[in-house]
Amino acid sequence: MPDVLHGDGMNVVATDPYILADDFLCTMTGPITAVHIWGSWLDDQRDPSVQFKLSFHSDVPAGVDVDTPWSHPGPELWSMFFNPAQYQVRSWFFENQRFYDPFFGVVGSDTRIWQYNFFIPEVLAFHQQFGNIYWLDVQAFSDGDLFGWTTSYDHFNDNAVFGDGSFWEPMHDPDYDPDGTKPLDMAFVLETVPEPGSSLLACLGGRTVLAAKTATPGQAPLSKGACTKNKRSLSRSSFVPRLW
Repeated sequence: MPDVLHGDGMNVVATDPYILADDFLCTMTGPITAVHIWGSWLDDQRDPSVQFKLSFHSDVPAGVDVDTPWSHPGPELWSMFFNPAQYQVRSWFFENQRFYDPFFGVVGSDTRIWQYNFFIPEVLAFHQQFGNIYWLDVQAFSDGDLFGWTTSYDHFNDNAVFGDGSFWEPMHDPDYDPDGTKPLDMAFVLETVPEPGSSLLACLGGRTVLAAKTATPGQAPLSKGACTKNKRSLSRSSFVPRLW
């Protein structure tokens, strides 16, 4: 989930030509029919016409690529562009946070975190396979304003990375982690379609949440609980990312 109330959260620029990516473990085979991310805008100057490219990639584990020895996205497996008519956005939280450019450091601040919800028809969705590690890539296309993806306090596997598709660099907090030993992760939730009568699994970039399938299509799950070793219940407002 987004890193708020801890005092060290920030938003990392993910606006063209930058791309940010974070890895996750598939815990259930099936199509990913929704992607939810959190983000802010430099100086709170939000572009209402922003477009997004989301993509899923295979995993290149650390040590496999000689030129890029850290874990990073591999070949693109799926991608989709979303214009404002194809996603939903809502104001999610107010907190003064840093706005971070991996090349130039902290370049400013923002105070408003937004939640962006992308719903994908099942016939067009990416089908993940149980047990695989994948990467979610996020890139915003804006007319002059800078969108930043919000960091998460949940950690899974390796550092999130930034790049432009031709290179990848692992990220760390420039203020609280000058030695680069504390991994940086991004805030997102994925939804996948379960088999009839089974449970709905959603991956939160380092946390997997189990939600009982008690709602009709288009509605939110009515009950949920964490199914990782670090059990923590999530409130309806924090887990269910849909807009009403």
